[in-house]
Amino acid sequence: MNKTFDVIIIGVGIAGATTAYTLTQQNQKVLVLDKYGIASGGSGGFVLPKIGKGSPLQELTSEA
Repeated sequence: MNKTFDVIIIGVGIAGATTAYTLTQQNQKVLVLDKYGIASGGSGGFVLPKIGKGSPLQELTSEA
């Protein structure tokens, strides 16, 4: 049996899982791949682009 997917998501942290869910709600066939399982590790892809050196957000995430 040959399965095809519209989208393959590699890395299923918060951002990947949210993307996969959203795409399935739009009737897309989604394959999710993660070495350790869904949401099993730290996920910060949605925050990291907004962190600048010396910014309040950088200080907050460093303390966390």
